[in-house]
Amino acid sequence: MRVESDLEAELAASAHVVDAEYTTPEEHHSPMEPHAATARWEGGRLDLVDSNQGSTWIAGELAKVFSLDPASVRVRSEHVGGAFGSKGLRVHQVCAAMAATVLDRPVRVVLTRRQMFSLVGYRSPTTQRVRLGAEPDGRLRALDHQGQSLTSTIYEFVEASAGFGRPMYAADAHRSVNRVVRLDVPTPTYMRAPGEAPGSFALESALDELAEKCGMDPIALRARNEPAVGPVSGLPFSSRNLTACFDEGARRFGWAGRDPRPRTRREGRWLIGTGTAAATFPVLVGPATAAVTAQADGTFAVRISARTSAPARGPRSR
Repeated sequence: MRVESDLEAELAASAHVVDAEYTTPEEHHSPMEPHAATARWEGGRLDLVDSNQGSTWIAGELAKVFSLDPASVRVRSEHVGGAFGSKGLRVHQVCAAMAATVLDRPVRVVLTRRQMFSLVGYRSPTTQRVRLGAEPDGRLRALDHQGQSLTSTIYEFVEASAGFGRPMYAADAHRSVNRVVRLDVPTPTYMRAPGEAPGSFALESALDELAEKCGMDPIALRARNEPAVGPVSGLPFSSRNLTACFDEGARRFGWAGRDPRPRTRREGRWLIGTGTAAATFPVLVGPATAAVTAQADGTFAVRISARTSAPARGPRSR
């Protein structure tokens, strides 16, 4: 792969170029189950009962916030309802712990539905510019993805949409840029597939536009640019079955028999279309422990701290 500085030259030398802007709206976490936590001091330990996505992670963050020995903080999360990335460390756990410290009695804090729209984070809106340059046969010479999102003035969170294509498609020159604008707004946070969700929409839409310019089937275009190794990193993939997924999906959905022209298939008053897209999400691993207790009745009790879904790139639970 050539360096980023060659991207403009590759675009200029391309037979087909797509230069398009895509936008995605602000999205809010709003699970049916509210954000709630109960805090109390017991034997010199801060005990928090909470619905969250990583109890060990929350305990460590609370220990930092209140300058406590991590061993003196216990967080229990017996049930997790809806979350979508919003049930990390939020204001309700901190407020409950603060009040329990001052009052020396158990305190429960429950956020209202209205408060959830400002206190538990959300997905930033994005504006993304995608430029693709390709040979007549669809081989990518240039892939340029630039994303812009917003953050608050008190904490920087970046909805890293432009990084989506880095492991996805081979190109002679890659460039991905994420920019963030500080505004007087609540702080965004992780939300289901942070970065990848809006980023995939933009890049995959651009690839469909490129397929039309090249006169190619959208699946064939993606297969044409299937990388042997990481296009930017150069590292081997631990596993990769994208083309096999496309083949199986095409078989199941009758892709070969579809009419690619828009607005040609109807069912009553509905327009029916068939499309395709690819997605990726990082595989992250970390150390973990588990406790298994044999019960007198012959059953076993297994205790773990398992984090669910997002935040995708935060500390790992143990």
